[in-house]
Amino acid sequence: MNGHNGHNDNSARRRTPEADKAPAKERTAPRKGAPDGKKQVKVKKTANLFVSGVLILTVSNLLVKVIGLLLKVPLQHTIRNAGLGYYSGTYEIYVWLYMISTAGIPVAIAKMVSDSRSKGNFREARRIFSVALKTFTIVGFVGMTILLVFSKAFAGLYKLPGMYTSIIAIAPTLLFACVSSTVRGYFQGYQIMKPTAVSEIIESLGKLILGIAFAVLVMHPYMGLFGHDVADEAIPDEVYTK
Repeated sequence: MNGHNGHNDNSARRRTPEADKAPAKERTAPRKGAPDGKKQVKVKKTANLFVSGVLILTVSNLLVKVIGLLLKVPLQHTIRNAGLGYYSGTYEIYVWLYMISTAGIPVAIAKMVSDSRSKGNFREARRIFSVALKTFTIVGFVGMTILLVFSKAFAGLYKLPGMYTSIIAIAPTLLFACVSSTVRGYFQGYQIMKPTAVSEIIESLGKLILGIAFAVLVMHPYMGLFGHDVADEAIPDEVYTK
């Protein structure tokens, strides 16, 4: 009798660990299709950053367009048709080199930085920014040098010899444009759009304020009193070339 009970006790002891393990496996095994909390938070945070970034860039682009309209009308009224010819020719040459120097910089840098950031390799992201900043600073310097050295040749293409002074004046901005594009791309890689938006608005305000100020500074001897027009023929050509 006791032997029989002892045999049952031993069997119970042998079965107990297996019986205990089965429920444990069921409790610890991940359920198929169960959502991961951390991943959900990460996805939600990324989505919020994307939406806020799009909103910020949309508002900034709208403000930039409005500021551009505020610049065009008074500038044309101030520098007249002759001055607008110099302005348009200079700007076309600048935009041509600007597109060559900066096309795709923010997008490319943002993608590389974003890939490194997603892997948790923030040191590599900083290294990408450092290399890109040095590279495109050199590119901007080369573009600026081209504008300075060939300013008279570019002006000759438009048959406006005096336009070379305008090209020389705008040349340094090509260097700053390359640097700013690199910085914008780095922040965009982190989905931080505020620096891009703020820099674009400041750039547009600078064009508006400084553009009108310098135009008035040069043209004020020929503007007469405010509200009175001066005939274009009364403005000597030297005004636009000095």
